[in-house]
Amino acid sequence: MCQQWAEARWDSLAYKKRHMVSTPRQWGRNLVQARNSEKNTPSQYNPNFPLDRIKVLEMECASGDSELGNFIKGNDRTKTYYRCVEEFDAYGGTIGVSRGQFTRYIFVIRQSDGSVHGFPITWEELVRNKGVEGTER
Repeated sequence: MCQQWAEARWDSLAYKKRHMVSTPRQWGRNLVQARNSEKNTPSQYNPNFPLDRIKVLEMECASGDSELGNFIKGNDRTKTYYRCVEEFDAYGGTIGVSRGQFTRYIFVIRQSDGSVHGFPITWEELVRNKGVEGTER
């Protein structure tokens, strides 16, 4: 049976508790990069990057438009995408940090209930853990 997909809605609950806990001061001193290199530490968005812009980027990525996001895989309940964020120069040079490395990629999950959630991810993680093939873009 084919499940009906609900209208996409941004799931903002995890951001301030999980992916946006660093401050601009910590970011500027590279403390976030050092702390994030520890195993099982959630990736962090650049605190200088506006939350409303992160929402737009993630929602566009999960829209299915190949100009705005790259589809990775999906099933009846979940679809995954990634995107290279090119506009980060105005916000300190990067969209976030993951596994101790600054990155310009985001990984976005869309659930069949409509929730959309994303986080910074490195190219290496996309290839090794998420099934992306090819060379870095």
